[in-house]
Amino acid sequence: MPQLVALINSGSNLSDLLDLRRWRPVSALIPVVDSGDLLVKAAFDNSSASFLRVLEPRFGGSSEIRFPIQAGSKAIIFPSQLETFPFLKLELVLGGVGSFQTSPRTLTLMTIPR
Repeated sequence: MPQLVALINSGSNLSDLLDLRRWRPVSALIPVVDSGDLLVKAAFDNSSASFLRVLEPRFGGSSEIRFPIQAGSKAIIFPSQLETFPFLKLELVLGGVGSFQTSPRTLTLMTIPR
């Protein structure tokens, strides 16, 4: 299963761009993080202004696709609807604000070909 790597730099809460034009995201391996939940931002082009948080309105709460990581590590499975978007960024948040990491974090996406 091909892997893509998303880096969240120290002092940041947003990963670099993941180009999924040839890949469908299946799951992610999240290393130990300071705290927070993992959210997904998506876009149909790669300009930074076009990335928006992905919503899943069938569930209560904020409706954002949110994976609780807290202070620790997790392996998560993505909903199949994420394959709609050709570009993703991963974001770590704590509550409503960003959860800036004290060290670089490397998140690994497991993918399959489109």
